[in-house]
Amino acid sequence: MRTKLQEGESLIYIAKKHWIVYLIGLFLAIAIVLAASFIKQTFLGIVLGIVVMLYIHLERKFNIWVVTNRRFIDEKGIVIFYSKETPIDKINNITCSKDILGRMLGYGGVFIQSAAELGLTKANLISKPEMLQAAIIEAQNQFVTQNIIPSDTAPCPICKELIKKDALKCRFCGTVLVEMTTEKVLQQTVDTTFDQNTTDEQKESYEGADAKGNNTNNTNQEIFERRGKIWRP
Repeated sequence: MRTKLQEGESLIYIAKKHWIVYLIGLFLAIAIVLAASFIKQTFLGIVLGIVVMLYIHLERKFNIWVVTNRRFIDEKGIVIFYSKETPIDKINNITCSKDILGRMLGYGGVFIQSAAELGLTKANLISKPEMLQAAIIEAQNQFVTQNIIPSDTAPCPICKELIKKDALKCRFCGTVLVEMTTEKVLQQTVDTTFDQNTTDEQKESYEGADAKGNNTNNTNQEIFERRGKIWRP
């Protein structure tokens, strides 16, 4: 693992590709040697076969998937290092797939869908994919139990982004979470309009005038704004 852990971050699981990649590389190396022997370049074919096997070994060593209590990290690259990080609380869906041979030998793929900018992450031909899936779920549980998520927040039921528990509308996807009556909207506007310099008498007189207006016409309500020291429509 080449990515450094953050302060307070702990390692949960590291996934690598299955040993079947060596078998695939061996078949490829043999094919290269046989093709080179037809053109009487057997030595060159052997060298290329060795290079292929060396590349597969290094690719399996450096192409890993790491799960911590805060992040899911996809590392790859032999000469040029590449790292893709997904916050553990941004992961929405984890899919594990195996074909017939994969069920027999213990390899498969894991597809991770997140709300992060880069979106989908694919991990193919990894060893024991169900363990990677379980590690991500465990990391998400730890993320919640360690109170990394503030107690006054909760995920939006639509986009899964963290919002305030008493929020009326999601600030990310715009979903209305609580239906508000016209009177509640009006009262909220009134409460946010008054400042500390407004006396209780002024506020009571304004609310009384507004209630009188509501009795005469509930469908055509006017919002008052403060102009100087006088409340006017």
